[in-house]
Amino acid sequence: TAPLGPAGAWRSERAISERTFAMAASTSGATTTTKPYDTKYKYTTIKEAYDKIRSGEVSVDYVNLYCVVVDCSTVRTTSGTDRIRNIKVADSTTAEMGYDEGVELLCFCHPDQLEKMPQPDKEGDVVRLHRVKVNEYNGKPQLVGKVCQPFKYPFHYLLYHRDLKPEWEFKPYQSSSNNHSWDEERDPDRLRAARALSRSLGGGGHAVVPASAPPPPPSVVKREGDDEEVLTIGSLHELAKGRKFGLTCRVLYVLDSGAKDNITFAVWDGTDVKDHVVSHREPSDEDLWDSFPECKKAFQDDRVEAESKALACLMEQDRPELYYGTALYVRVPHQHREKVLAINPAAGDTWVRFEGLRVVWCLGQAQALYTGESSWRAVDPTPCADGKIAQMVEAARRRAALNVVSTRIPGLVAEDGRHVRLSGSHPPASPTSTKHPGVPYRTLRQVRAMEGLGKVDKHHVCARIIGFQPDEHNQFCKPMKLKGGGRGHVFRLTIRIEDSTGDLDVELFGKDAERVLGQEACDLTRDQDALDRVSERLNHLMGFKEEDGADVSVWLELCIYNWHADKARPYEGCKYRVFDTFFLKKE
Repeated sequence: TAPLGPAGAWRSERAISERTFAMAASTSGATTTTKPYDTKYKYTTIKEAYDKIRSGEVSVDYVNLYCVVVDCSTVRTTSGTDRIRNIKVADSTTAEMGYDEGVELLCFCHPDQLEKMPQPDKEGDVVRLHRVKVNEYNGKPQLVGKVCQPFKYPFHYLLYHRDLKPEWEFKPYQSSSNNHSWDEERDPDRLRAARALSRSLGGGGHAVVPASAPPPPPSVVKREGDDEEVLTIGSLHELAKGRKFGLTCRVLYVLDSGAKDNITFAVWDGTDVKDHVVSHREPSDEDLWDSFPECKKAFQDDRVEAESKALACLMEQDRPELYYGTALYVRVPHQHREKVLAINPAAGDTWVRFEGLRVVWCLGQAQALYTGESSWRAVDPTPCADGKIAQMVEAARRRAALNVVSTRIPGLVAEDGRHVRLSGSHPPASPTSTKHPGVPYRTLRQVRAMEGLGKVDKHHVCARIIGFQPDEHNQFCKPMKLKGGGRGHVFRLTIRIEDSTGDLDVELFGKDAERVLGQEACDLTRDQDALDRVSERLNHLMGFKEEDGADVSVWLELCIYNWHADKARPYEGCKYRVFDTFFLKKE
C-alpha cells in the first residue's frame, strides 16, 4: 500500500471534499450588531429568582437580568483549565434582601476566549445578563455565567457605560457575541431604569479593578526597539506567520540523520498550542522562503521518521509531566547545524533559551525555524537560578496529576476542580463516548512512547480527527470474507487523530466503525443515501460546517488498542484500532 503522507488526505481534508469551507473568524475587537428579534425576553429580579429557589420550586434557575456593577476582581485561573472573574452586581431588590454590597456573579471563560471575559470599565456601569444561572451557595444567592461555552442555556451579556452622550445611550461597549437582541419597545426603558438605579446607589466613575492590582502575566511581550516576541508555546497562535520570537524550553529529544541533513529539536514548556484548522486557501510560505531559501527543505516532511524511537527515552524517566503539553519542532537546516550541535538532551534536564526563531504553520502544525539570525544559550533550570522554569514544571506536574491531557478541551475539568472521568462522564462537548468513562486518559505522546514495550495495550484518549484514508468516502467499505462465512462489505478506513501532544494513525473497522459513523456497512459506491449519511457524520466529527458557517475544533473521547504486526520491530509494526466507542449526540 502507498505510504500515508502529505500526498494523501492528511492535513488537507478540505481539498479532498472539493467544497469551500469558511475559516473561523476572530471576534476580537469586532463590533456588535443589534438585531430587533421578534422574541420578547422576560426579565426578572434577583429576589424573584432567589425566592423560587428558597421555596423549593426549583433548585437552580436561568433568568434574564439588568444589573449594576458594584465591584470586580482580576481574572485568575481556576483549579482546572478555565479562567474566572468575580463581579459584584446589584439590582432594585438586592438592598431589600440585605445585600447592600451586591450579589456575586462568577464568570468563567476558556483561555482561548479571554477577550470575551466581561471587563467592566467603571463602578456603576450596567450589565445585561441573558440566561444567567441563579443558585444558592453558603446560604446566599449566587449568579454563574459561562462565556462562549456550548450549553443548553448559553450565557450572554452586554456592558453599558452609566453616563454617555445621547447618541451612545443604547450602544454596549462590550458584548459576549457579535450580535444581540434589542426590544425597541421595552429595552430602552429597562436600560434607563438601571442607570437611574446606578446613580441612586452613588459612587461611579471609579475603575472597578484597583489600580494596584497587578495585571496577569502576558504570554507575549514585545521588546522595545525590536520586533522580537517573548512567549510560551501555548501562545504561538498570537504571532503572525514568520514573526520572530524567543522561547525558554526543555529539549525533549533531537532527531538527526547525519552530517548533511537537517536537525529537528522537540522542545517543551508544558503549555498547549492552540488547535489549528487547515484550509486549502491558507496563504503559502513562499514569502518566508524568499527571505530564507536554504530553510525550505527543512519543512517538507510531514511526519518525522524515527520519532517513536526518540519518544521511548521518556519511558526511562520518571517524569509523567513530560507526556503533557505540546512538543514544538524547532527545525534547523543543515547549513546551521554546527551552531546547535552542543545541545544535548541525552545529558538530562536540558533547558535552553532560543532567540530569533521564526514561527511557521506547516501542514497545520505550529513549528519554529532556526535561521542565520537565530541563536541559543543554555539555561540553568534549578529553582534558585530560574524561578520561572520551576513554575512551568510545577504547573505541568499539577496537570499530570489532574489528568488534564489538553487545556484546549472545553469542560474537561468541572467547576469544582474534579475531572469529568471521576464522575464517570465524558467531556461535555464530545459527540462520542466510550464504555470505559472512568479510565484515566493518556496523551498521544504517552501512547506512542509505549510502543517500544512491544505489548498489546488499551488506551483512553481525547483527540480530534484531522485526516482520513482512503481519500474518497465511497471507498470506506471493502468487500471481504465475513467471519460467519460468505462475503460482504465491511468498514475499513484509517483516521489520523491529534491532541495537543502529537498525532496517531488509527483504524476504524467493522462494527466499531458502524457505531461511530452511524451506518451499517454496505456498498457505498451504489448506495447514495448511505454515502451521504457517512459523509455528513464524518464532517460533523471533524468540525466541518456548511459553506456559510465557521468550522470548529471537535474533541472526541475514544478507546483505542494496539498490537504489533511484527514484534521484532515494535516501532515500525505497531498498529492501532478504535474499539468500545459510540456516537453520543444527535447531529
